[in-house]
Amino acid sequence: MPLVACCLICRCVLKQNLLILLRAVLLGLLAIVPIMFIQFYLHQLISMLFFPAHQHLEYLSRALIVNGLIEETIKMAVLFLLPAKRMPLKLFFCCALICGLSLACFESVIYFLNSLQVTEMNGVHPFYRQILLRMFTANIIHLCCTGLCGLCVWALRHHTQAASAFLFAVIAHGYYNFFLLYTVSLRYFAIAAILFAAVECRVQYMKLRQNETLHKQFLNTNGHTTVAGDSLRAPKT
Repeated sequence: MPLVACCLICRCVLKQNLLILLRAVLLGLLAIVPIMFIQFYLHQLISMLFFPAHQHLEYLSRALIVNGLIEETIKMAVLFLLPAKRMPLKLFFCCALICGLSLACFESVIYFLNSLQVTEMNGVHPFYRQILLRMFTANIIHLCCTGLCGLCVWALRHHTQAASAFLFAVIAHGYYNFFLLYTVSLRYFAIAAILFAAVECRVQYMKLRQNETLHKQFLNTNGHTTVAGDSLRAPKT
């Protein structure tokens, strides 16, 4: 439902191309394959290699490396399959958000099926808690972090700098998963990670949007037309 709603908003309200939005959905499905493989088969190996003797350091390193660095790198890689040079910032950003939400929804389905074994032993309550957790937190963190990765990809394809967007995505996703590992009140700090990702998503988008606007104004002032793949760097004088 969240994925369908997001696609409808982008299509009906923002008037974005339906085919490119569907392509973003498929990219989210493509990204989930290596991510699930890493989480189910390489998790233990990474836990053994990084801080095996200290529980909290192990949790933090695993969250930052697996959920943060590796997952966001995979998301960023699949977003390079979109023609960022021929797409305006708003359209590419919408595609990145849909890709992230698509990944989150497919990931939730996998976790829901996996949690059915838990519900058979403990009743239905753990299952519904996981549904609510995925709907209101995991979907949002994937949405925002993939948006940040998308901004970094778009900036790279347009020859400008936005490496901090990817770094913020790694940090936010890593700390989100780290705090969720705890059953005490510490897990509520995951909300702070979500808010951080959402705020940075807006900040980074507005920076690139301003650069895009200034670049178009410069081209119009000097009698040029906007060409796909033009650099957004400040013009030399």
